[in-house]
Amino acid sequence: MKKVLSQSFLEDKIFQDPIWFDHFKKEIKNTKVKLELILDGAASKISELLNLKVGNTVVLDKFAEEPLYVSINEVKVTIGKLGKAGDKVAVQLLDDINIAKFNHIL
Repeated sequence: MKKVLSQSFLEDKIFQDPIWFDHFKKEIKNTKVKLELILDGAASKISELLNLKVGNTVVLDKFAEEPLYVSINEVKVTIGKLGKAGDKVAVQLLDDINIAKFNHIL
């Protein structure tokens, strides 16, 4: 047990070496994450879901003007609203991204 407790950990090394620490910060900032927009859904029967085809419309329990959740790696970080940018669907952020939820990796 003493041997395990006396081991050095990656975090200890990162803060001792400024070159490595700068490299680590750069790599973290360049890491790709999964961005999701959660619109909230509507209740559906399994039989209805199994019969969905390309081109079908799913009606949600939400109006287009209502805010939607923006998640990063399944963590809700802010809210936004649907909009349009040119001919594309877009999301306008309504609040800052709550970066505090990621302090454990920064």
